[in-house]
Amino acid sequence: MSNTFYILRKDYSTDERKQLLLYMCEFVQIVSLDGNMIVNSLRNKQFDDFEDCLQLECALSIHADYIITRNAVDFLNSQISVIAPEDF
Repeated sequence: MSNTFYILRKDYSTDERKQLLLYMCEFVQIVSLDGNMIVNSLRNKQFDDFEDCLQLECALSIHADYIITRNAVDFLNSQISVIAPEDF
């Protein structure tokens, strides 16, 4: 959410960005990240990118159907199917 808030700054005011993110919260599930997930990500040798591995850990914790990303190459070792935003 913080990255999205930052990226939207070019086109939207602070209030507009907050409203957009509140709207997004109505149809996405926000996942809490805990210490075990961080440790699992650090120990996962199949992922070079720590942030991507954290995303995988979050997706696994809620049994997500997909990880939506424009960077599918980094998720070749994902146990969860990866789909591009435009395909979703």
